[in-house]
Amino acid sequence: MADIEVEMKFSLSDVEAFRGVLLAHEAICAGPATTESDEYFAHPGRDFATTGEALRVRSTPLESILTYKGPRLDQLTKTRHEIEAPLVVPMGSLAADKSPPAICQILLALGFRSVRKVVKSRQFWTLPDEEYVLVCTIDHVPELGHFAELEIITEERAWQPARDRLLEWAARLKLDQPEYRSYLELLLDDEQRPS
Repeated sequence: MADIEVEMKFSLSDVEAFRGVLLAHEAICAGPATTESDEYFAHPGRDFATTGEALRVRSTPLESILTYKGPRLDQLTKTRHEIEAPLVVPMGSLAADKSPPAICQILLALGFRSVRKVVKSRQFWTLPDEEYVLVCTIDHVPELGHFAELEIITEERAWQPARDRLLEWAARLKLDQPEYRSYLELLLDDEQRPS
């Protein structure tokens, strides 16, 4: 069974001030930012832009993960089914340095089309919540700027209370203008704007 990802994203104008807000709420930083390279794919017979689905291969220095995201279940947040399959990375190699992971070559051979890569740096934080593992990331996408993402992974039957908790945390952290588009959608929108 697929997990449900309950997520909200917010543009940040002052990253250091937001880190201060996280520390004031006793959030714990997992360490320095890491680089993630996400390659998104289009299905040969289905328009993911219309259905709201996504298929991507994420590569980091330590691993690659194939992820399917289903259509959104909610208008307030980016809540959707998520299925992830970690891919084995050979010993001694760095996933982010490989070009491209074998799974990308398999998807292309099956008729999927590469849409775009999204590269970002991401720093993980954990917020002190009694009920949920609540993750906050501070992301930097060079073409778009800085963002905060709040996320809870939960079971299908429990996504609405998780969404409500996420909304409470967004208010506590003074995050009040959600961005409902994915980084891929933001980048594609920017590329389609006349210059």
